Amino acid sequence: MNRSKPSYEVLWIKVINKPHSNLLRGVIYRHPNGNIKEFMEFLNFALDDIQREKLKACVLMGDFNLYLLKYNTHSETNNFLNSMLSNCFHLHILQPTRITDDHSPTLIDNIFMNSIIEYFTISGNMIYDLTDFLSNFLIVKNYNRLPLILKSLSEIILTLMKSHLLNIASW
Repeated sequence: MNRSKPSYEVLWIKVINKPHSNLLRGVIYRHPNGNIKEFMEFLNFALDDIQREKLKACVLMGDFNLYLLKYNTHSETNNFLNSMLSNCFHLHILQPTRITDDHSPTLIDNIFMNSIIEYFTISGNMIYDLTDFLSNFLIVKNYNRLPLILKSLSEIILTLMKSHLLNIASW
């Protein structure tokens, strides 16, 4: 489903991972002046397809050219985030991805992943002086192959969360 339109460009990569589940990677570029409605129609169609295929791990990354720090005042950005989150895609880049000379930060590049329980992830921005854009990264490790200390810590946190939720619900 690779696609190029005046509003956006998309490249899909499906990684066959036998005997485990396949992995899907999507690289997306939405042109800054591209039609947001057309992009959102495509994105919602693609997210529905991903849900239908029941892919356990899908990563969507790219330059979405939607200023995520303004989600509460820009309705199109709010709609974009709602679509991603309602399809269980979680943000991995939370800090600005571009800092200009006048020190105005923006967050228009991001990495989303739909599987946060089965995988341990580390993400962030790489800083270097070559450009005012910061490169994003996402390191994914299968939860079953984590060192024992990290597994134990995750299990303790999960147990504490469950206990807290049960205490709240018991009113």
